[in-house]
Amino acid sequence: MVTRFLRKLAVHLFLPLAFLLLGYLFLYLAFSPFINFGISAWDALSNDLNLGQAEEIYKDIYEEKLFIGYDSYVPSSEIVYPTEGTRYGKILITHESDIYDIPLYFGDTNPILRRGAGHYMGSHFPGEKSTILVSAHNNTYFNCLKHLEIGDIIEVRTNYGHYKYEVVKLRALDKNDSTAFDLSADYENLVLYTCYPFDTLGLTNKRYFVNTKLVSGPYINFHE
Repeated sequence: MVTRFLRKLAVHLFLPLAFLLLGYLFLYLAFSPFINFGISAWDALSNDLNLGQAEEIYKDIYEEKLFIGYDSYVPSSEIVYPTEGTRYGKILITHESDIYDIPLYFGDTNPILRRGAGHYMGSHFPGEKSTILVSAHNNTYFNCLKHLEIGDIIEVRTNYGHYKYEVVKLRALDKNDSTAFDLSADYENLVLYTCYPFDTLGLTNKRYFVNTKLVSGPYINFHE
């Protein structure tokens, strides 16, 4: 009798519940791209609504004319460091006959990334002999990363110096992959990254990383 009761319970309760869960799973898999797109669209709309209120945080201290042309180093006392939301330079990426001129801001919040490339505030500045970590959106400013090849040169221009970096690695990795970069490195390297795959809208779990090594540019002398 107990067995018959359990069979009826399975037929009338567990089977419908299982089909219901499978149905919800199917709907989620089918419509998740649209859900992610909706989230991204709402985020973009929210940024637009708040852009006017946040306008005052954006400053521009980059003037190419200020670059004096140091051969080996620049005294730290002569550098005006940026605050969050400040444009302090630009990134130049060349592919065949195309030149991508990308404004470089200090900070990587969503409003900043709508204006250009964002320098992660927990990383170093060009010339500090460690890791510079910069991100931008995959369907705007860093869409051009898909054209890069090993050996290509990326320029970073700031008020205090012009830097060139050579591409040494191109990788699509999980967004939490700890091998992508090392913020404690004792050698200068620039890491650019963006969401992957390219041209997709919405949230992704992968990032495209461009790892480089320093070719030329003055180091910052903190003793002067």
